[in-house]
Amino acid sequence: MKPLSDWRIGKWRLSALVLAFGLFIFLSGITSWPDLLRGMRRVNQQDELYRYVAQELDEPSLCEEIPWSVESPGGFFIAPSYERSNCYSFIAGRAARCLDIKIPRKAT
Repeated sequence: MKPLSDWRIGKWRLSALVLAFGLFIFLSGITSWPDLLRGMRRVNQQDELYRYVAQELDEPSLCEEIPWSVESPGGFFIAPSYERSNCYSFIAGRAARCLDIKIPRKAT
């Protein structure tokens, strides 16, 4: 009976090791096969340049130069997002803050 129990312990250790390795790869941000099949790619320097210039000039037409398939990887507490959408939303948010209109209150 001793060899059989050792085999079971070894089997559980192997399965725990495979699970830990899979979790490590999932959390490390390595590009996965499903992302590659969808045609997604990470941000490169050219995409960052277009986003920076578009945000500095408040020119949303420059955001169109960023391909739709570019994805920001995110982080541990930050979800992945599309770089083109981030570009548009940043410019729109800045414009909304600049156009902040105060409505006068009625005197009672």
